[in-house]
Amino acid sequence: MLRPSLIYGRGGKSADLFMRLAALPLIPVIGDGQQKLQPVHIYDVVATVMQSLTSSEARQTLDISGNETITFAEWLQCLRQAQGLPKARLLHIPFPMAMAFARLGRHFNPLLQAENLRMLQKGCCADVRPLVQFLGRMPLTVEPRLLFSDAMSTGSCS
Repeated sequence: MLRPSLIYGRGGKSADLFMRLAALPLIPVIGDGQQKLQPVHIYDVVATVMQSLTSSEARQTLDISGNETITFAEWLQCLRQAQGLPKARLLHIPFPMAMAFARLGRHFNPLLQAENLRMLQKGCCADVRPLVQFLGRMPLTVEPRLLFSDAMSTGSCS
């Protein structure tokens, strides 16, 4: 069983949604925006899926996550940076209000589901060591140019 974290890279629907949110003049975040995330590049997700098709290590659960933990607010600021935009102020939305928006928004965007907001509110962190052992390498580090790419690269989002 493969359990990917928040996936980023060219063509991802959730990445497109977060890019649009990050481009707003005031960035909406749930609560304080300090939910922990380990975004993973699509390259690492595909590499894991492909290797699992031929691996003798079947019948295991593997978290596919990035090698660094950042907050949701930091993630959105990173997405702004990738778009050539300066840092922006945050608009803190209480969780119950975000859930109300999701109930309305799900009719316009299938990603705006209550369950997705609950997962985001909870945060997502995993031990990356089993993935490193499985792939034989570290997952890619978040880098602004990788947000528009499906190719391997290295670097960091600063």
